[in-house]
Amino acid sequence: MHKKAQGLSLNTIIIAIVVLIVLVVLIMIFTGYFGSRFTPEVTSCANAGGSCEDKDSGCGFDAFGGSLRPISGSCLKDRKPDPDKICCPRGLGTAGEMVVEMVLNRMAML
Repeated sequence: MHKKAQGLSLNTIIIAIVVLIVLVVLIMIFTGYFGSRFTPEVTSCANAGGSCEDKDSGCGFDAFGGSLRPISGSCLKDRKPDPDKICCPRGLGTAGEMVVEMVLNRMAML
């Protein structure tokens, strides 16, 4: 009496390993794992619509005198993130000195 073994063939095991590797690579691509390491320009501050400012000075004030928060974006120096800079939003109200000057001028008129 000859009984055949009922197990997984070697081809099935190899295909399962390849599928798992492809799945892990796809997850890494879609979660941004590769983007921040190999293409830092994609996550740069300019591409996020901001401008790099000194971390000590902050992002300035909005039109109502509230401080602006940094946005997500990398300030790059030699294609690497610069720890001394933050990415601030561009547009109306980013010039903090101008807002302070307008408020002081307004107060002087009263």
